[in-house]
Amino acid sequence: MPNCNEARTAPVTPLTTLRFCGNDPGSGSTVYKLSFLPVDASRTKPAPVLPRDTFCRPSGPLERCTIQKLSYQPNCTERTPPIRPMENGLRFDGPMYAMTTQKHDFVAKPHVRRAPIMPRTAFCRPTGAMERCTVNKLSYMPVDVTCFPRAESVRPRQGFCRNEGPMEKCTTYKLSYLPNCVPPKEPLPWARYTSYCRPTGPIEKCTIQKLSYGPPGAFQRCGGPCGTGASDGPFPKAGIC
Repeated sequence: MPNCNEARTAPVTPLTTLRFCGNDPGSGSTVYKLSFLPVDASRTKPAPVLPRDTFCRPSGPLERCTIQKLSYQPNCTERTPPIRPMENGLRFDGPMYAMTTQKHDFVAKPHVRRAPIMPRTAFCRPTGAMERCTVNKLSYMPVDVTCFPRAESVRPRQGFCRNEGPMEKCTTYKLSYLPNCVPPKEPLPWARYTSYCRPTGPIEKCTIQKLSYGPPGAFQRCGGPCGTGASDGPFPKAGIC
């Protein structure tokens, strides 16, 4: 259905019971205004209470006879002269001497370097052959190895002789303790290693699985006692025939 009203629809606002103060003609008759009288604060403002100035500054000069001046003696106006040591006569007022002790005792270094002064040596190297008649050669006679052969080394004699035969079997240990005989090894057939032998005959056909459950197609539907009850429903059940 088309809208025939071209003007804008006015909004629907809720009715309010809130009244603003001052717009109501009975706003002047409130409990506060009826209880207290109006006061003009600009005209009836009380004067501020200021503290009184009880400090008075002195106009005359200060007292000269103070405790400080009466307790201590005044300082003299004249300055005390400095205490200086007496003159010892070592102070000269004339110019410095040109010839000093340093210049008189030591010679100035020359500009050219002088040759070094080396001490003479008292050791002279020999130029001829060494002396053959030394103290060692004159003290000991020469040894001829061919005439005096080398002495043989002295070896100690062997005091231990090894036995050539077999060791004694009847020892104290063997005669004191009985021999420990090793018991024969027990047969362990389960520990024997045998290789796997693959069966050659056919596998048994009459197994528990085959005897307990028939193969598919071995069961047939029949009209026997199965499916005749009222609670069985219209669906037939399989039975073993």
